[in-house]
Amino acid sequence: NPRPRLSVSTTSPHPGGKLKVQWEINARSSELFRNMSISLKCMRGGNGSGGNIIDELGIIDTSDSFRIACGSREIDIPENAATSADSSRDGNEIRWLISFKGALARRPRISLDYRIRVVPRKR
Repeated sequence: NPRPRLSVSTTSPHPGGKLKVQWEINARSSELFRNMSISLKCMRGGNGSGGNIIDELGIIDTSDSFRIACGSREIDIPENAATSADSSRDGNEIRWLISFKGALARRPRISLDYRIRVVPRKR
């Protein structure tokens, strides 16, 4: 199965900061993709893949094979974004995930989540 390679400018951005996300899929594998999307999600509660989405920032959603193969985007983390430190004692953890989804020809869909921490801005 095709495996995307994702990299980020930092694994600990802060509200009001920027996050650059880069992706690469080898040429042979990228030809299999019909569609690809990458987003940054903020989840509250649950564990694993459970919980409620409280914020989602689109990074890319495309069916263009050239844009699927490789690229990068920089996004702004909202000033009022919840941080990973905002988790409560009652189990309502705040999790930030980079979510990669791909629809492939004649293969199962790919759905991968990579966890990052959004940290409070240093004063």
